[in-house]
Amino acid sequence: MKILIADDDPIIRQVLINLLRKWEYEPVPTANGLEALNKLNEDPDLRIALFDWMMPELSGIDLVKKIREMAITPFHVIMITAKDSKDSILEALDAGADDFVQKPFDREILHARIRVAERMVNMQSYLITELSNARHEADELRGDLG
Repeated sequence: MKILIADDDPIIRQVLINLLRKWEYEPVPTANGLEALNKLNEDPDLRIALFDWMMPELSGIDLVKKIREMAITPFHVIMITAKDSKDSILEALDAGADDFVQKPFDREILHARIRVAERMVNMQSYLITELSNARHEADELRGDLG
């Protein structure tokens, strides 16, 4: 599964790339929110993202808001940031982030949260497919009755 990374710190970005590869994910790294938004528009297979909060061009919070406006479903965002106040966590979640991990992050916890994101995305995809199939069957039944 591909995972979009947006972090302007090249060291953190490389650490995330290395970890994701080790965990058998395909990292798609970007250096800022605008690059991440462009990658997202180019690649419909992106469904999970790890975003830093403070980045040039477009902050992680603004990026999350834009993604939610685009109504990409399913899409799971984990904010990874040095911000650690209760207000920051609430702001990120209210903006549309699905999870919040504080830097410096624990690798095992990050891996567990990514696995949760993967389960959520897979379940949402399954439900979307089932709903689409049910709608199609209902339309066929209406056609047979009409």
